[in-house]
Amino acid sequence: MANLKIEMFTPQESTETLIKNIDVEIDSAARYAMNLRQTIVLLEDLQANFAQPLLVEQLAVFRRNLAIAEKQIVEMEMRKNTLIEKSEQANSNQNLSPSVAYRVNNFPVFSAKTDPTELQEAAQ
Repeated sequence: MANLKIEMFTPQESTETLIKNIDVEIDSAARYAMNLRQTIVLLEDLQANFAQPLLVEQLAVFRRNLAIAEKQIVEMEMRKNTLIEKSEQANSNQNLSPSVAYRVNNFPVFSAKTDPTELQEAAQ
């Protein structure tokens, strides 16, 4: 017999969790970009004083990584805004009954079976 952890959640809760996770990713990427900018400024100062090919290469790498980080931040912001818009649309539609889904061992299960005991039995 399988020992499954079954818990109920609503799509709204799931969306809120996704938005919070995206916020954490955005914050992390923003800190990374800020550190890259500071490093680039320091390397540019060093480059002004020393003509080292290694510094030129490092500057190119850091600038490329900064561009990638900034692009990822924009993409995450867009994904977050899309989730917020979809969530607001779902909340404003009052004709729909509240949806409920289940997580079985932390995996979402969208099933016609709404009784946790039925899910437990189906999993065995």
